[in-house]
Amino acid sequence: MHILAVLAHPSRTSFAAKVFTTAIEALTEAGHDVRTLDLYGEGFEARLSEPEWRVNSDESRNRATVEGFVVDLLWADGLLLVFPTWWSGVPAILKGWLDRVFLPGVAFELRPGPFRPMLTRLKLFAAITTCGASRWQTLALFDPVRVYLRAMRLAVAPQAKPAFMRLHRMDTTSQEERVQFLEHVRERFRKLG
Repeated sequence: MHILAVLAHPSRTSFAAKVFTTAIEALTEAGHDVRTLDLYGEGFEARLSEPEWRVNSDESRNRATVEGFVVDLLWADGLLLVFPTWWSGVPAILKGWLDRVFLPGVAFELRPGPFRPMLTRLKLFAAITTCGASRWQTLALFDPVRVYLRAMRLAVAPQAKPAFMRLHRMDTTSQEERVQFLEHVRERFRKLG
């Protein structure tokens, strides 16, 4: 499987970066072809500019500033997003990547009525995140990250198998709990079909 792995964390020494590296190693060991995208490392511009906004629905022009990212997305059979949960959401840089790359004519067909999903090649839509909240706190807020990503997947690639992993209480987990989570990530992505 061709997998596009996207990291959205500003620090190369963060736990999220370790999760990203672990998942990539496991996917590679399992024989998958992986392309990586480090949004902060690339200096990805998350803001949608006014000129981009003006041509957003014009499929002949809307890719101009993000063509390389679109090419990688369309190459992929699987998508893996690795990020911290901040304020019950995805980091702004990841939201900006989704806003600017999942374009009409790329990720969905803009037409009257419901969207028509266009990422039909995707077989996997996966996310790994960390958050400071406990499992119960997350559920009390109706799990906004999982709801957002599920809605995104259903809009652009409903056929893709969802995979979601989260480490709760990131700020207070022990080293042992973090090692166990990394092992869980390794096993899950090593067994990915």
